[in-house]
Amino acid sequence: RKCYSKLMLRLELPKGSWLNAEVRTDGGLWKSCGKVVGKEYDVASLPIAVNRCDKFEIRLKGKGPCTILSMLREFRVGSDV
Repeated sequence: RKCYSKLMLRLELPKGSWLNAEVRTDGGLWKSCGKVVGKEYDVASLPIAVNRCDKFEIRLKGKGPCTILSMLREFRVGSDV
């Protein structure tokens, strides 16, 4: 029984840009889970914690240019009980 424990976004944001991430699990309410503000084209990491669920959705909002370089999903193996 695998379940996702964390998502990690790597982003490239120029100065003046920002990005806000929200997550929703199993059709519930949207919850804010992090904000990143750009600084001189630095690469920033945004960890997103996900509770145990059957389905999750991510919504990204922001201002200015943004490049999503990668998205990493970490999972853990639980018991069958």
